[in-house]
Amino acid sequence: MGRGMVRASLAMGHPIYVLFRNENLYDIEKVMFQQEMLLEFKQEGAILLPGCLDDRASLMEVVKQVDTVISAVAGNHLRDTILEQLKLVDVIKEVGNIQRFIPSKLGMDPDKMVDSLPPDNQLFKDKCKVRRAIEAAGIPHTYVSANCCNGYFLGGLGQIGSLIPSRLECSLYGDENVKFVCNDEKDIGTYVVKTIDDPCTLNKAIFIKPPANILSQGEIVQIWEKLIGHELKKSNMTVEECFRSMEGKPLGLHLAIVHNYHIYYAACLTNFELSDEEEASNSTGRRSIGFLFSLFLGFVPMAEGQQQQQQPKSYQAVKAATAVTLGGSMLVLSGLTLAGTVVGITLMTPLLVIFSPVLVPAAIAVCLIGAGFLSSGGFGVAALSVLSWIYKYVTGKHPVGADQLDQVRMTLASKAKEIRERAEHYGQQMTTT
Repeated sequence: MGRGMVRASLAMGHPIYVLFRNENLYDIEKVMFQQEMLLEFKQEGAILLPGCLDDRASLMEVVKQVDTVISAVAGNHLRDTILEQLKLVDVIKEVGNIQRFIPSKLGMDPDKMVDSLPPDNQLFKDKCKVRRAIEAAGIPHTYVSANCCNGYFLGGLGQIGSLIPSRLECSLYGDENVKFVCNDEKDIGTYVVKTIDDPCTLNKAIFIKPPANILSQGEIVQIWEKLIGHELKKSNMTVEECFRSMEGKPLGLHLAIVHNYHIYYAACLTNFELSDEEEASNSTGRRSIGFLFSLFLGFVPMAEGQQQQQQPKSYQAVKAATAVTLGGSMLVLSGLTLAGTVVGITLMTPLLVIFSPVLVPAAIAVCLIGAGFLSSGGFGVAALSVLSWIYKYVTGKHPVGADQLDQVRMTLASKAKEIRERAEHYGQQMTTT
């Protein structure tokens, strides 16, 4: 989320300081990812400042240089770092120059979750503590509620532990018609930065609720089914079954199940009215639900509707051509092996006649002939298997291994999209300079 806020701020022309913490020095993968991200920020014009929430002196020096603070402190139900923001609140109060503070954790609004069930309620209690400390210190602020993030709640169709939609089946919660709000992470970053320039959002709670992104789980599944061209095998889970599924599960799954209860059964994102101190942002999100789902199919539609139908056909044509190529190659190899075996029999027959008392030539001949027929048959079976597998894959019957292939294709499409976005960004940067 912080990455999107930095890029949105730079795109809107705000000078930005990025305070980063070196907290993963023993995890080489996280270090490499952080260094790559920071290098991108620096190249795009951000000012990097190393620091730590536990180092009050350095934190105070950073806060003195800015007029707005946006916290992107990570934290969830299992990693309780939300209360670390209280140190930042204390510094902001003492410095006294901050015109706007936007605290971290932009999901569900904690003040709307006072009746939430344990163990899910602890995070909301911590977020409320941070809000009350901000208000008690008299710090100008804006609270942002971004509801659900697409990466977690959209990709897996709401299935716990899945970030990629299934082509086979899914569980629907309750009557599947409870509405909730799901926003793209990059859109959320843009909304947050826009609140800085809007005086109407000062000392208010902002709810990011684009009308097109207020959907039920059933509606989201229908969008996915339309894209893949067939219906999923669906089963409905009652609230009793939802809670029974917690039995014997670790804490992490307990949290996820209760979280799903609040969203899909209790309708906690849509069952309230906004007060005078709250405001709904109804702007249209940049990325539609259909666009995001199309990434899982390995194609990106150029236009809503038309390309969503045209691209899958061309994509299926590519898969069919691949099937013909692979299967044909196997069949040709099978034919060549069979022909070679027949030629071998023809050449070995005179040797068997001449050296019939000798068993070695006969044994060699039998082995070669047997190996030839086995190889020919094996290549033939492989060819038919390849053709059968890809035929099932093209027609949507989802053969074994299709999930892994889809995941690889999705990863490649995502990387290609990221490279394209970087190229466009650098191109715009060069144009403006």
